[in-house]
Amino acid sequence: MVSWIFSFVTALITVYAIYTSMRLKNARLRIVALIAFSLLLIGETFDILAGNGSSTILAVFVEVLEMFITIGFFALLYYLKLLTERKKARKRKGGKR
Repeated sequence: MVSWIFSFVTALITVYAIYTSMRLKNARLRIVALIAFSLLLIGETFDILAGNGSSTILAVFVEVLEMFITIGFFALLYYLKLLTERKKARKRKGGKR
């Protein structure tokens, strides 16, 4: 039961990450992010559909690890997006810091 909840939360985060990565300006980063998050979403969907009832410590650890990796990758993409927006804003102002 616990691993199912972690899989569901990870799948929701992955869906939002796919939506966010579709709006990235950098084409190479967008393609890589879409492929990575799509594969992760497929894996999480299979985890949920399998309904593996084993709530062993190892299974819960793997699900929590997947969730934190997804959150970390999503945070990295969001940071890169903010960084590029700040660079564009500085170019528009013409000033350097």
